[in-house]
Amino acid sequence: VAATSAYWRHWPAPMRWLILGWCSMAPLLGRAVKVVPAGALGLGPDVAAGPVRDWARWGRHACYIHGPFGLEPCMDRYRGRVLAYSFTDDEHLGCGAAVEDLHSRYTRAALQHRRIDPKELGLAGLGHFGYFREEGRPLWEETVRWLEGAR
Repeated sequence: VAATSAYWRHWPAPMRWLILGWCSMAPLLGRAVKVVPAGALGLGPDVAAGPVRDWARWGRHACYIHGPFGLEPCMDRYRGRVLAYSFTDDEHLGCGAAVEDLHSRYTRAALQHRRIDPKELGLAGLGHFGYFREEGRPLWEETVRWLEGAR
């Protein structure tokens, strides 16, 4: 849900410069505090500093988590089903290019990508985190039906 390959160059200007700034500043912030106050920055829930430093380091590299960091997610070997959601009003954190780059790693999976316009659901917006709030309920039900179809 709203997952991306968060390399800063996926975003168009001016957002790419904000993402690069975040990727450059987050390691410093992550050394100064144990918990990064993401909520105060409008970036979702507060997060432990370690994962924020990792995310920022990966976001500076074109291959993101597939880069030179010793991580091998094995996405290219996964042969199962994937249901992926992205949202048309999530261009700040989940732009289309970043979503598509992540999905391109699932070369053998049966990937079903649903790019949702919140207006289709009668909603003003969903953004990056809306799926996990009450307004995302119609999508929860769709997800459950998709999971049940795997039986």
